[in-house]
Amino acid sequence: MSQNLIRNGNFETGDFTHWKVIPGGGTVNVIKHNNNYVASLQCYPAAHPRVKIESKFASRAQEFTGYFSASLPFNELPDDDQRLPLVNYQVTVYQGESPVPVQAFTQIVLVRKNPTLFEFSFRMKEKFDRVIVSLYPTSDSAPVEWGPFCIDNIKYFEKTTS
Repeated sequence: MSQNLIRNGNFETGDFTHWKVIPGGGTVNVIKHNNNYVASLQCYPAAHPRVKIESKFASRAQEFTGYFSASLPFNELPDDDQRLPLVNYQVTVYQGESPVPVQAFTQIVLVRKNPTLFEFSFRMKEKFDRVIVSLYPTSDSAPVEWGPFCIDNIKYFEKTTS
């Protein structure tokens, strides 16, 4: 397998080096939790829910495997509570300098109290050379205040074909 193309995917720098942060009606920080750094995203009900973090890099491989770990470590909601947040993991690909994406892959996951590792594999149909990986809550998560939810272990591996 190739190397992880997301730099600082474990937030080991203690900050958002190599990430774009969009607070969009919430709070975004890097915090230390269980002796590891994690991205902490807090969403507020009256605000726009698009609190988001993004990583941008070059890639040409049409197949990829992506990973991330998410949890709600400071929340007391039970795992079957309807108010648990849904989080989008989105991969958007571009060709050249065009601001218009050629294709996108989105996976929505339910975040619970304990850390869960999510893994996704996908094959893009179109050729591309730039990738943006984004993580953000869905619009359905906005009516209640929740969080912060914590994200780490974010990875993106190209699959090479022989």
